[in-house]
Amino acid sequence: MVGGSIEAPFDDTSNEQAVAVSDDGGETWQEATNSETIDAEFVSGSTQIRGRVTLSRYTTNPDASPTTGDTGQTVSEFGLSANLDDTPFIEAEAFEDSVAGLLTTLANRQRFAWEVQSPDQHPSLDADGDDPGVVVFTKLGQRESSVDAPVLDYEVRRDSSQVVDTVIAYGPSERVEDERVVLTGLGYVGIGNDYLQPGSVRVYQPGPDDEPATVYDPNDDYRLLRNDGSIARREGSAIADSEEVHINYETRRRVEYTLPSADGSGDTIRETFENAVTRRALQQAALFTAKRLADPQREATIELARDDLGHQFVDALSVADVPALDEPRRITGVDVRTDRVSVDLGDQQSAGEVVDSINRRLSGLAEPLV
Repeated sequence: MVGGSIEAPFDDTSNEQAVAVSDDGGETWQEATNSETIDAEFVSGSTQIRGRVTLSRYTTNPDASPTTGDTGQTVSEFGLSANLDDTPFIEAEAFEDSVAGLLTTLANRQRFAWEVQSPDQHPSLDADGDDPGVVVFTKLGQRESSVDAPVLDYEVRRDSSQVVDTVIAYGPSERVEDERVVLTGLGYVGIGNDYLQPGSVRVYQPGPDDEPATVYDPNDDYRLLRNDGSIARREGSAIADSEEVHINYETRRRVEYTLPSADGSGDTIRETFENAVTRRALQQAALFTAKRLADPQREATIELARDDLGHQFVDALSVADVPALDEPRRITGVDVRTDRVSVDLGDQQSAGEVVDSINRRLSGLAEPLV
């Protein structure tokens, strides 16, 4: 959490009345006096938030008590909200790799970029000294640069074939054998996680000794809500009311996330995250995927006259002579030739690349979050 806010309808906000929020368990507070609201930014991220209201008193009869007040303030409810930083993070992981390999792994997971800059590329280094250089690790788009070299040619490509509004994320499958469930009336009973794999459900009663089991028919005896992971008897079912039945099935978690800005024009995609072993991990995967695929993919290739400035992969490049690029783009490739430099620019990954990068990230969790 990087910020917090309170909204509280007081009947009066005079004297010592106040609202406050804390991100460190109440050790320090950001407070607004004589106000029903506060919207605070936290200096550093936190995993907790606490709200506080301070009541005072006010005067209803100035002739009787003009100084101290004669009525206590009241507040019947308040809303406490947090502003979340949903940048994927790393926790409880072990790595065995070179420094370059580790930085590449971390950068690919979180849409960062890194490079080693020599002293003549970095303003904080002494180009005439013995400093070997510096590693720059930054979020894509956080640093920007521009070029003055003449543009010899350019091509801009825009792909709107898949702009995503909603992501339905599925976790890994789990096989369950011989679960016992009592079906009462025609009401649904939850089984498994959130989703039942089609064709995997078998409802039965074991036969005595070596006799075959009684297998119930989904068309006549029971119905399933696969997206909810639930089962119910049908009217006229061979399953008796309040009978205990045995069920085999394959299940998986299912999370659906829709962008708050969605207007219904985007796509709904379904992706499986085999390494999302907890609901929290699956929720993060769905949210991150939706945000990454919310805008059309735009790419460009620009041919620049050869110059001596070079190009840094950690910078998003702005080229004034290419009007189709209305904002800086991240550098995805550079090809230096004798008389020109070809620069590839882009602004996001494909759906498959996003899902692959999240699965790679989740596969490294040594202690999955719950």
